[in-house]
Amino acid sequence: MNYKYGKLFFLGFPGGIDDEALNIILKYKPAGIILYPGNMNSIEELQISMDKLYSLNIPLLISSDHEGGQLETVPGILSSPGNYAIGKTNEPNIAYKYAFYLGKKLKEFGFNMVFSPVLDVLHKDSSAVTGFRIFSDSPEKVSIFGTQYIKGLNDAGILSTAKHFPGHGKATHDSHEETPVIDNFSFNDYDLLPFENAIKNGVEMIMTAHIIYKNLDEDLGTVSKIILNDLLRKKLNYNGLIISDAIEMKAFYNNYFPDKGVELFFNNGGDILMIAEAKKNFKPIYTSFINLIENKKIDTESINLKIKKINEIQKKYFNENYEGKFLTDIAKKSLKINIKKDFHINLDTDKVSIVIPEPKNLSQADTTAKDLEKLESLLNLEFKNTNIFKYNPLNGETYSELPKNSKVISFVLDSFRFPEQYKLHKKIKSLNKDIIYVIIRNDQDETLYKDESYIITHSTKLISIYNAIKAIKKL
Repeated sequence: MNYKYGKLFFLGFPGGIDDEALNIILKYKPAGIILYPGNMNSIEELQISMDKLYSLNIPLLISSDHEGGQLETVPGILSSPGNYAIGKTNEPNIAYKYAFYLGKKLKEFGFNMVFSPVLDVLHKDSSAVTGFRIFSDSPEKVSIFGTQYIKGLNDAGILSTAKHFPGHGKATHDSHEETPVIDNFSFNDYDLLPFENAIKNGVEMIMTAHIIYKNLDEDLGTVSKIILNDLLRKKLNYNGLIISDAIEMKAFYNNYFPDKGVELFFNNGGDILMIAEAKKNFKPIYTSFINLIENKKIDTESINLKIKKINEIQKKYFNENYEGKFLTDIAKKSLKINIKKDFHINLDTDKVSIVIPEPKNLSQADTTAKDLEKLESLLNLEFKNTNIFKYNPLNGETYSELPKNSKVISFVLDSFRFPEQYKLHKKIKSLNKDIIYVIIRNDQDETLYKDESYIITHSTKLISIYNAIKAIKKL
C-alpha cells in the first residue's frame, strides 16, 4: 500500500500510545497526533507520551483539546475559569494573557499546536457542548477576544485552531451524539465575524463543524463544497489549512464513514481528516482514500498541494527539542545497562512475568509510592498479555504464587536494606529460566546482582523506568 498520503490525517490513540500506535505513526507519518486524557492521565504519563513521539524522529504536529475552563485535558496546567468568564472581564488582554500562559506551558511539555480557541457565538438555545467554551453572545466580542487568544498562542510558538467553522452556536444539539441542523444561516451571518477577523489576522488552521446548515447545503459543513470552498476559501479568502472535527462524532460517522466522507471532504476543500480512534478507524478510511485515488475520484494534483501546505506548517512549528526534553535526556543518560549476551526477550513468543514492589515510601522525605502507583499501568501498556506479581518491599511478602518457567523482569527497591526482599528476588531466580533485575532506587543493590543481567535507573521516576523498559524491549 502507498503510505505517502498519511500527511492528510490527524490521528488519536485514546487508549494509550503503545507499540501498535507507534508503528502506525512511523509507517504513515501523519500530519499530527492528538493527545487525549488517556495518553496523559498524569504529568508522568504525558512525559512518556512525548518521549515516544519525539523518539520517532519525524516532524509531527502534537496537539490537545485543552481550551481552558469547560474543556481542560493536559495535566500540570493551572485551571482557567474559562472563555466565558474571560469574556465577562471585558478585558481582551486577559484572553491574550491566558493563551500566552497556556501556549508556554504546552510548548514546555512538547506540544506545538492546540485545538483552540472556540470562535462560536453563544445563542439562547446553544447546546451544552458549546456551553462556557464561548467568549460571548456578541459576535464582535468573540471576534476581539478570539483574535487576542490566537495572538497569545502564536506568540508562545503554538499553532492555534479556530473552531468550529462556520459556527456551532445556533445548534441546539450535540454533534457528538446526533446530527444538528441549523435552518437560519447565510453567507452574511453574524456568527462568521470571529472567523473572518481571525483569517484577517493570519490564523493558519480552521476546524469544521459537523452540522447541517440547511439553507446552504444538505450535507454537513465538514464536507460541504458551498461552506468549505465557496464560503471559506472564496468569500473569506482563507488560504490556510482546514481540518475536520473528529470523524467518530456521530453526525459524521453515522452518515459519511468511510467512503462518502473521504471523497467529499478532500474534493470540497478539506486538507486534514481527524481520526480520534486511529486503531479502529484509520485503516478503513485510508483504504477508502487509496481506492478513490486509484479510481481517479480524488484529484492527485490538489492532494499534492495539500501535502505541501502541511509540510510547510510542520516545518514551521515542529522542533526536535522542547524545554522539558532535557529531563528525559537525563533519564536516558543515567541508565546503567549490564545484560548478559545470551539474555533475550521475544515479546511475541516468550512467556514474560514481571515482579514489582507495592507502592511504599521509604522515608518521610520520599515520594517513591507516588511513582510506583503508576508503574503497573505503564507495564500493561508496554507488555501485552503479561502477568504482574506484586511484593511488599519491606518484608518480601507476596500475595500470589511466584512465576515459574518464565522469563522474568524483577524490579528491585533497596533490597540491600531489606533481607527478606533480597531472598525473594533470589528465589524468583531459582524458579525461572532467565531474569533481568531493574534496580530502581539505590545502586548499592548492584553488588548483590553483579553476576546477573541488570539495569540501574538511579531513579524511581516513571520516565526513568520507561527508558529501562525500552532498553529491555530492544534486546
